[in-house]
Amino acid sequence: MIQIALAVITITLVFLGSRWAPHAAAVVGLVSAAGFTVAHLLPTWGFFSDSFINAPPAARVTWFSWVTAVIEIIADTVFGLVGIAILRSRARSRAVHTL
Repeated sequence: MIQIALAVITITLVFLGSRWAPHAAAVVGLVSAAGFTVAHLLPTWGFFSDSFINAPPAARVTWFSWVTAVIEIIADTVFGLVGIAILRSRARSRAVHTL
């Protein structure tokens, strides 16, 4: 739920054109990608784990589970990297204008 709330806030910042949107995208995107990777693609390790690697049959992990998890990880990573790219572009632009 926290991840969903942060994603909604970040996307809202993007659509509003907030100067904080790239910061939020970088942090939320990369932290979400790491969280989903750790939760789903590693063996079971604790309470927050929902491993697809050694899931019990009752979990009903299918190919669709894997595809959606991997797509979400990729999307979160791209979102974070775009945020970083925008921040770097802004920093370069400021450096050129100060010369």
